[in-house]
Amino acid sequence: MNKAKRKNILIDLSDLKHPNCGFGQIAINYSKRFANLPIEGLHFFYLLPNCYPKIHSKNVTSVLVRNRKIRKWFPFTLPKVDIWHSVNQYNKLYRQSPKFIFTIHDLNFLFEQEGQKRQEFLQRIQQKIDKATIITTISHYVADEIKKYTNLNGKEIRVIYNGVERIDQQEGNRNLQQVVLFSSLSEKYVSKRTSTCW
Repeated sequence: MNKAKRKNILIDLSDLKHPNCGFGQIAINYSKRFANLPIEGLHFFYLLPNCYPKIHSKNVTSVLVRNRKIRKWFPFTLPKVDIWHSVNQYNKLYRQSPKFIFTIHDLNFLFEQEGQKRQEFLQRIQQKIDKATIITTISHYVADEIKKYTNLNGKEIRVIYNGVERIDQQEGNRNLQQVVLFSSLSEKYVSKRTSTCW
């Protein structure tokens, strides 16, 4: 396929630096899925934290964020792409692109923050919505919250559920060496895995 016709898509996976947190796990799954997509017309640029090893794939180019201040003030140091995808509401848009996909997982800050801080969070969300070509979210509940507290200006909002990976099918768990057990009325179980955000 002619490379001139190929669409370049940047996916912000900067949360890979937090692999044991929710957004980190989402970034890990994104990195695996897109790298294996057999679509000749798409090429992905992964925006990765400096501490993360480059991901090698035929249709993936890794871009390390060594200095966010440089990226902010000199956005031309980032690749020019057709589509920029922020995979959660906290990702920063460093460089304008013809199309911007903005994914919002929740608006929890509306209920966790008060006063000026709450308003500042909402303002930042609104600014990204204003720049977005399309807004995606993970549930109809969140979609309703977005419609209630922000101005979509007629833009489309799509609900795309987060995928769920069965733990019993994960490598290393097939012998049930590590499983997540749920509490019952008679016994209490805890997961052998720990989760730490840093």
